Amino acid sequence: MNTRLLSPGLRILAAMALAYPLLNPAVAHAEPASCLSSDPGDWPMPSRPYFMLAVDTSGSLVTDVGSNSTCGLGATRVGHLRCALRSAVQAFAGEVNLGPKQARDDTK
Repeated sequence: MNTRLLSPGLRILAAMALAYPLLNPAVAHAEPASCLSSDPGDWPMPSRPYFMLAVDTSGSLVTDVGSNSTCGLGATRVGHLRCALRSAVQAFAGEVNLGPKQARDDTK
């Protein structure tokens, strides 16, 4: 980043933000004591990763692609999409947190 583009006030603010974790011991040692234990029985449960599934629901998904989906959900793009989503959810059930996001063309 070119610091000449920042005003002196913003440069000071950026420097303070970068130095804060180094100068504040509470931030540097914020992890719980249980994480520092050498006994795995004392460790907290691991967190599960989050994944967002962005799904296109526009009109182009009704197009026939010429072959049936492996899940038997039809030969359209939406059938293949539903099959892929079903397989992904079943494969990672209980291991990850999944969140759906619908994406469609609302310009019409």
